[in-house]
Amino acid sequence: MSTRLQPHWHCYILARMLATPRCPFDIGTFGRFETTVITVTPSATAQSPTSPDPWSFGRFAALLGLYCAIHFLLRLSLSDTIGVDDAIEGVFTQSLAPGYDPRQPPLYTWLLWLVQRVTGPSLLSFLILKYGLLSATFLLYYKIAERLFDDTRYATLTAWSLLLLYQIGWNLHEGVTQTQVLMLACIATLYTFLRASDRGTTSSYALLGLAIGAGLLAKLSFSAFLGCLAVGALSTPRVRSTLLSPRLLITLGVAAIVVAPYAWWLVDGATDLDSVFRSAVGGGDNTDYLPRVGKGLLSALLTTLGFLSPLLPILLLLFPNSLRRHFTVPGTDTGVQRLIGIMMATGLLLLVLGVLLAGVSGYKERWLHPFLLVAPLYFLCRVRGVNPTPGRLRVYLMIVIGISTIVVGLRPAHLVVGPPLCNKCRPLVPYAKLADALAQAGFTTGTIVVRNGNTAGNLRAAFPEARIYVLNNPTYEPPIAPSDSGRRCLVVWPMKRDQNGFPADGSKYLSLSPADIQGLSIKRVDIPWGHLWRPADHRVSSWGYVLFDGPRGRCT
Repeated sequence: MSTRLQPHWHCYILARMLATPRCPFDIGTFGRFETTVITVTPSATAQSPTSPDPWSFGRFAALLGLYCAIHFLLRLSLSDTIGVDDAIEGVFTQSLAPGYDPRQPPLYTWLLWLVQRVTGPSLLSFLILKYGLLSATFLLYYKIAERLFDDTRYATLTAWSLLLLYQIGWNLHEGVTQTQVLMLACIATLYTFLRASDRGTTSSYALLGLAIGAGLLAKLSFSAFLGCLAVGALSTPRVRSTLLSPRLLITLGVAAIVVAPYAWWLVDGATDLDSVFRSAVGGGDNTDYLPRVGKGLLSALLTTLGFLSPLLPILLLLFPNSLRRHFTVPGTDTGVQRLIGIMMATGLLLLVLGVLLAGVSGYKERWLHPFLLVAPLYFLCRVRGVNPTPGRLRVYLMIVIGISTIVVGLRPAHLVVGPPLCNKCRPLVPYAKLADALAQAGFTTGTIVVRNGNTAGNLRAAFPEARIYVLNNPTYEPPIAPSDSGRRCLVVWPMKRDQNGFPADGSKYLSLSPADIQGLSIKRVDIPWGHLWRPADHRVSSWGYVLFDGPRGRCT
């Protein structure tokens, strides 16, 4: 017998909608209201079966694992060359130290050192760490979006939107070391801050301190993200008390303990951080103030647009009204919404202040993570506010999937074809063949002296028992074991086609006089890159090397 719908009839309709099986990527029910005639008994409402949420955290994690596995296996199978950013880190992992390079805090190196205790200094260790950090970043980003929205579907779309940032969707796969830890530390700090705001427990404040300490050990620019978070929190009444709580002293204490070894290393080495900063961001530009400001502001604008691409153009195309007006977004936590919005605005303001006050004359896109990493949260919140049609959301999701698929398709071409798809094409440099040539010449273990980290890191992977000394990183002195004394010494340097003999600054390699260098037997190795259709010698890498026995100069 039909019964009249009770005042809670809308709960039954929602239960029926959730009980309907859907494809994991079906967003047809977004914003859709159906008029349905329902015949129901009161007992049937409570017993309606429900299916698992296709947009749940578990399913997102499974798809993320698949995404990372595809890129992991692609890189591992197509090239065994260690990338430019990773190579010098492989040299630093010869020892565990409180610091290695004043320009880069040591957390990434410490994590890599731990992984290499199991895998050795091979490419595998870098990939394990890379995609482990990436996975953790995306998972925490989802949890923050889940906290912001009342709908797991928007949480999923927000997390996947990270792939529409070029620096994450493409550049992260072939570059980026410390920035990976920085990304995770920023998101972990925001997540633990919201957790402390919700719970207010001692343990939640301690976790926040751990995340902040990790961020300060990840990259010096983490302080910019911390500043954005502080301004946002103080400007948001719902979370302001989190910063004003006495328990914040626990946070500061834990962060201080975590950072202490590195801070002491910097102080003990009398590092001039101001000089490091100015040399990194162009603060030493001696041009007049107004031209420098103009150059810096233009750089801030262009790099911001570059960092947010192609995410921002796609959102403007599909949801043009989302950025045109202010509104209260239904179905969101208004406190978190306000916090994210102020963090985004503060990040942009800091970029401008860096130009006006700190003399920054140029930014690079890869520096902007601490300023703009919350952008997908901010943009998708505004998209939710205009209640887009299911068709628009479906198109957006298909674009994310399509661009990610294109990246997967381009990476093999980039790693196999090389030019003209890349310029320097560092993953294709034949370091493995160089190592084979050096092994055939008689080197197995001892000390290797090189100028740059690219060659050093790849030779360390080939000769894991050797001691590697890099001239361009004089602040790091590799350890000398008693067994090193008197072993073979190998000096390697890049050569041009028309070059012969020791490099002009060769005396630095061995701390020898020019007369002593003349007595060394210098050899040359030329290695063609090979190609799918071009002549094998279309591109050739050349190195010179000297191999001798006994202690001398940099070799013990």
